[in-house]
Order: sequence, then structure tokens, then C-alpha cells
Amino acid sequence: LVMTAHVVYPALDDRPATQSSAILKTLLRDDMGFEGVVVTDSLQMAGAKEAGVTEGEMAVRLLHAGVDLFVD
Repeated sequence: LVMTAHVVYPALDDRPATQSSAILKTLLRDDMGFEGVVVTDSLQMAGAKEAGVTEGEMAVRLLHAGVDLFVD
């Protein structure tokens, strides 16, 4: 199990790691060969929220980015 962080690594992606398929799929799964569960840090944290984005929309984004389990 790996827990993501809501921090941005500009050299890899402009989005927070929790929302980044470049980090979660390409780097973590493809390049590093990680096969376990990817879980978010709390989605109630300021770094995870975006103005005008519903919880449902965020869930879809995170699933597409490679998240398996959400922490509210």
C-alpha cells in the first residue's frame, strides 16, 4: 500500500501527486513496478480540494489518475 500526497512535483506534473497519472501510473506502476494499492491522503485537506469541483468529479479524476482507495 502506498499513500499519495497532495503536493506538486513540477518536474513530473503540474497537478498534485494524488491527481497525477504521470506519477501514479507512469512512474509508480510502470517504471517502478508497484502492484499494490494506491490510497489518497485525506480528501478533506486543503491541498486536495478545488473550487467548483464536486466530490464526484474529484473521485472520477482520482480513479483515472490511478488511485484505488479514497480517504475522506
